[in-house]
Amino acid sequence: MRHERPEVHHRAAPEAPAVPEETRSHRQQQHHHHHVVSHARPQLAKTGGAQTGLAIAASAGLLAGGTLLYRRGRRAANN
Repeated sequence: MRHERPEVHHRAAPEAPAVPEETRSHRQQQHHHHHVVSHARPQLAKTGGAQTGLAIAASAGLLAGGTLLYRRGRRAANN
């Protein structure tokens, strides 16, 4: 078995051309970090909450049906 080097998936970004310090503004010389601004609105994770309403309605219907059957059965047993 021959060992091969793994394929490189991420490559470094090409370097920006060097700008002489005299041509850079005072602001550029002092601040070297970049701010990334996202204009997207924050969102909650999608956890399947949309189906919960249907499940609540179905469980309420099943509970009501079970209660009716139980009461009918108790009434029939007493007669």
